[in-house]
Amino acid sequence: MTNEGREELCIFETQARILDVLQRVSTRVCWRTLHGFLLLGIVAVCLSSRPAVAQEWANKMFDHLEDDFGSLARGAEAGDRFTIKNNFKEDIRIASVQSSCGCTIPQVAKEVLSSGEETELVTEFDTVKFKGPHSATITVTFAPPFSAEVRLQVRGYVRPDVVFKPGRIEFGQVPAAEGALQNVAITYAGRDGWKIEDVRSASDNYEVELQEIERTDNRVEYDMLVRLKKDAPTGYLQDQLTLVTNDTERQFIPLTIEG
Repeated sequence: MTNEGREELCIFETQARILDVLQRVSTRVCWRTLHGFLLLGIVAVCLSSRPAVAQEWANKMFDHLEDDFGSLARGAEAGDRFTIKNNFKEDIRIASVQSSCGCTIPQVAKEVLSSGEETELVTEFDTVKFKGPHSATITVTFAPPFSAEVRLQVRGYVRPDVVFKPGRIEFGQVPAAEGALQNVAITYAGRDGWKIEDVRSASDNYEVELQEIERTDNRVEYDMLVRLKKDAPTGYLQDQLTLVTNDTERQFIPLTIEG
């Protein structure tokens, strides 16, 4: 082999060794980088799973997590009661309750719940200032050491064409076996021919008389008399009347009863 051949062979072997060293270093660097990313991924998964677990145990304290009020008359008083029960051995403290929309006002009756104790979170849906479809997320935050957030969903459609006065039937405190009466004025302003065809209730404690007072081309007024029967059971009343209309798009309109 000539001297030039030996020099070329030496250069080739040197290049091969350099490439082998670079590949080993690159492999180690890549493995370390990959190992670092894997560790970061595992930590991220673990951290992200903690709120999910917390969310799950906290969700179990609520009797339900969402409510749809449906179609509501303007001025109707609408809301919901979410029952929160501490099913655990330790005390639970509610740090805050917030609404994502001014259309819904949440209030909690009690902030600290001992084991087995329960409270109510009451939401009020504003049907006076707001019209059309509205929804709100109610965020309930629990304080350390058992930190968690529960998100409740409420929604409804406030009709601008139907108005109730008053916004709910409130019998107040009624002596047993005496019964009670209350009138509700119902006004509709919209298309010609609109009417209430029926008034329904899941309870037999009420009698309803509906009378059409006045009708023009696009407006109608009703007077509705709601009677609480004398043989209604004692205790707190929270029911609902449903007005059935000939409106095919939004046929049903609820009216709350309390007493």
